[in-house]
Amino acid sequence: MQLGFLSLGNKQLAAFRAYLLGVRRFSERSILAYVKDVRDYLAAFGLGAGGASLQAFVDTSSHLSAATVRRKVAAVRCYFHFCETTGSRMDLSDVVMLPKSKARLPRCLSPDQMTALMSVLPIVPLRDQLLVQLAYTAGLRVSELASVRLGDIDMHRGVIQLAGKGGRERIIPIGLEVGRLISQYIRIHSYQFSGVSDFLFSSTRAVALSTRAIQLVIKRVSVMAGLPGWVSPHSLRHSAATYLLKDGATVRDVQAFLGHQRLSTTQIYTHLVSGQLRRAVQSAHPRY
Repeated sequence: MQLGFLSLGNKQLAAFRAYLLGVRRFSERSILAYVKDVRDYLAAFGLGAGGASLQAFVDTSSHLSAATVRRKVAAVRCYFHFCETTGSRMDLSDVVMLPKSKARLPRCLSPDQMTALMSVLPIVPLRDQLLVQLAYTAGLRVSELASVRLGDIDMHRGVIQLAGKGGRERIIPIGLEVGRLISQYIRIHSYQFSGVSDFLFSSTRAVALSTRAIQLVIKRVSVMAGLPGWVSPHSLRHSAATYLLKDGATVRDVQAFLGHQRLSTTQIYTHLVSGQLRRAVQSAHPRY
């Protein structure tokens, strides 16, 4: 069944978007990427050529990173699966040759950099303090920072309970310092939570603060601390995971902390810690 891009594409993509949101529980960022990838594929090939056209799609994307190409293929395969659930038969039996992805170690702040960041928190607005602390001490993704609601916070148990990536529920412990900041923030912004918005961080329009706005807050605070431009909510999350492993937490513990579905995703941090250990031994051990 050939679904022409111009005739049925927009309607079908709208249904696909709803599927990604309601069934697959994708984040808004992932949905935007998947829909764009599928739109590009439909514009070039339609939906009749199966695996051969998907290989051609890969070949025409050779200028992109391996990770981006793999995401594009995953998006199209996901779309084909969605079409099958609606009654269309799709043939993706052909093997598609994908470029190999290079494992990139996450960038982490050094202990001195983290000390510098924490030292400027008392002079920044309370909201910005809390965003930095939740990104680091709770390891929240930027999408989770944007979506956390007042009802997700259990001050009595000292945890935040939320639906993370893929809709998987996780419970994140918060320390005394973060708990104190949350209590103070809620008290000062009580007007915000009186029927106006239940998002912990909201904009002046009473909607959730955007992920872009949160990234800019983290960057602004890091610049105040004299840190490099790559510091982001993601690098703070990476730093938290790395320090947990260095201080004796198991990979399983860190997996639960970060909300990773696959253990292999978390194990990249063990390579980072192992590399740091090797460098430390090389520089300090008299017989190495």
